Amino acid sequence: CIYHSYAMNQTPEPVRMNIFAHIADFAQTRELFRVSEEWYAGMRQAELELFWYHNGEIQHERLAECESHGRWMK
Repeated sequence: CIYHSYAMNQTPEPVRMNIFAHIADFAQTRELFRVSEEWYAGMRQAELELFWYHNGEIQHERLAECESHGRWMK
């Protein structure tokens, strides 16, 4: 399982996409979960998301909107 919170939104998009590509490559040989809490430019609110890498596919589910300092989730 990989977890990141307010790290990827600080990273330039080309670098971020490269990191995500490396994660997807790594997941080709194993099941992997990635939990993300980020607030990217243009988003209304921070989001908690789950990415599941399995058999070369990526499934994504938005779990909640989050207050940026953890005061609430909905």
